[in-house]
Amino acid sequence: MGLPNGSWITERILAAQRGEGCMSIVASLRELEERRYLRRVVRRDPVTRQYSTTCEVFERPYESESPAGELQKVRLVAA
Repeated sequence: MGLPNGSWITERILAAQRGEGCMSIVASLRELEERRYLRRVVRRDPVTRQYSTTCEVFERPYESESPAGELQKVRLVAA
């Protein structure tokens, strides 16, 4: 919540800033997601065909509405 909208950050950067292990950060983000304070939106660029994940963070648990600006939901399938 302390970052401006549109900020780019990784779990590794968060871990380094907080002085914690990367797996601890990943577990914390997973817990926030399970409690509906964080939503991951996966998008695929139609031109480059690359995937990107955006995390939306909420002050209160979100309702089950579609993520803002979601282009398409994608399921990764093992090759």
